[in-house]
Amino acid sequence: MRPAYQQWRAHDYPVPPTMRAWPLTGSGFQSFGRSGRPVAVSVPRPGPAELLLRVDAVGICFSDVKLIRAGADHPRLKGRDLEKDPTRPGHEVSLTVAAVGADLTHQYSRGDRFTIQADVYYQGRNLAFGYWIPGGLSEYVLVGKEILQGDEGNYLIPIPDGMGYAEVALCEPWACVEASARQAAREQPLPGGRALLIEIQEGDWSLDGVFPADHNPIRLSASDGRVPDTLPSPGWFDDIVILGTPPPELAEQCLRQLAPGGLLCIASDRPLSRPLSVDLGRLHYQRVRVLGTTSRQVASAYRENNRTDLKPGGIAWFIGAAGPMGQMHVQRALQLEHPPRKIVAADSSADRTAYALARWRPLAGHSRVELITLDPTAFANDSEYLARVAEETDHQGCDDIVILAPIPELVAQASTQAGPGCVVNIFAGIPIGSAADLPLSDVYLRQVRYTGSSGSRVEDLRIVLEKARTGRLDANRSLGVIGGISQALDALQRVAEGATPSKTVLFPSVPDFPLTALEDLRATDPDASELLADGSVWTREAEDRFLAAHVVMP
Repeated sequence: MRPAYQQWRAHDYPVPPTMRAWPLTGSGFQSFGRSGRPVAVSVPRPGPAELLLRVDAVGICFSDVKLIRAGADHPRLKGRDLEKDPTRPGHEVSLTVAAVGADLTHQYSRGDRFTIQADVYYQGRNLAFGYWIPGGLSEYVLVGKEILQGDEGNYLIPIPDGMGYAEVALCEPWACVEASARQAAREQPLPGGRALLIEIQEGDWSLDGVFPADHNPIRLSASDGRVPDTLPSPGWFDDIVILGTPPPELAEQCLRQLAPGGLLCIASDRPLSRPLSVDLGRLHYQRVRVLGTTSRQVASAYRENNRTDLKPGGIAWFIGAAGPMGQMHVQRALQLEHPPRKIVAADSSADRTAYALARWRPLAGHSRVELITLDPTAFANDSEYLARVAEETDHQGCDDIVILAPIPELVAQASTQAGPGCVVNIFAGIPIGSAADLPLSDVYLRQVRYTGSSGSRVEDLRIVLEKARTGRLDANRSLGVIGGISQALDALQRVAEGATPSKTVLFPSVPDFPLTALEDLRATDPDASELLADGSVWTREAEDRFLAAHVVMP
């Protein structure tokens, strides 16, 4: 290893006076940077309780594109004047301590390595890194009490020894994938929450174990089948329990009454008269859930089919599988200790599917998973496509369905192929207010679950880092394009256009390296290219060779 590279790794050199950065001063790509280039700004100096961190690698996410397009209209930037107080995208980062505030010298040292759990909460307020707190599309970032003393503790997470820089940056999106597989619903009404009990049909219902002794739900009768006109305003209840089959209009009204994180529980053995209109954005972003049971023991609804991860030995259908996040979902399934026995990966792009297959096949062979790819556009119509999916399940339905394209119609389509006990994971960020008609009778008659998630928590990121460290997850396999910090605008525009089949990572200390697909790396760095796995998969060894050759120190 070159002495200069060792010096860089340890940040054994003075902090430079200026750095390249990509400020966001409004909405649209024209407000990102200046004239399509990064801006030279002063490197901040840490106060007594602050850290200055060098950005070693930063991943590009479609969420960055959403932020740039929305500007101050983004939900996480409400009330901010970006022209006077710019922010900076970039929440997938690998970091090295460059300078330590006087009050923190007993905790941190120059050269320590970290990543950040981006979904930062401080004193009850969301101050996400790469949104409200300026992020990693720069050479350095400054962090203070909001991150170091957040509501969930320290959002700065130490990096296990030996992990690569790109690998660490990629662990943040991998944590979002991991989080989506760990979305267990509550197993009882929210303690101290607001609850509603609606009786549609009289009977020998047992509420034992449902409501704690100190829980006093509002009780209403709707035995006449009418929607009660005494319900509070929408978004009020944490739990709503319905005894008997509700009129569809009542069930839809109850869904609207749920607060974020709220649960609707239906106890019945008869189907609804029609599918229900469901706000898919609330399932995804607000984690609203529908539970149910056919048992008179109503408490069982909270415990039945609370499976979170993919069913071992089951059949999993991934819709939009060949996009960057879809590839990660399929790869995770293939690398599970107990994977599904069959994966149906559907995507309408033949080029992306071919690219993804080259990365999936070695894993599928190792795990002995049957891997089927389908192009929905290759069928005469949707009926023929769905009939083919049904054939792959022997007409028994899927055990897991993961939806990776933000299209409400795809969720309704997917619901037709849900087998008993299926978990339907709405991973794609479908906006709140986007509805689809779903057969929610299946929730209590066949124990189908609809889940969704957005982002991740500290524990999810820790789990992914440990999986990557121990080799149970090859995070580098999701990297497809590398470049320098000066290429951020081009990289983001390519992601916005869907022109990049997998993840892009930029190295700020290699500022002007052109955006390069890994399969093309031989033309610009043949030595690093020789150390790629399977011809185009990034490795820690390839990264060391690449950085040793190209890092620019001030």
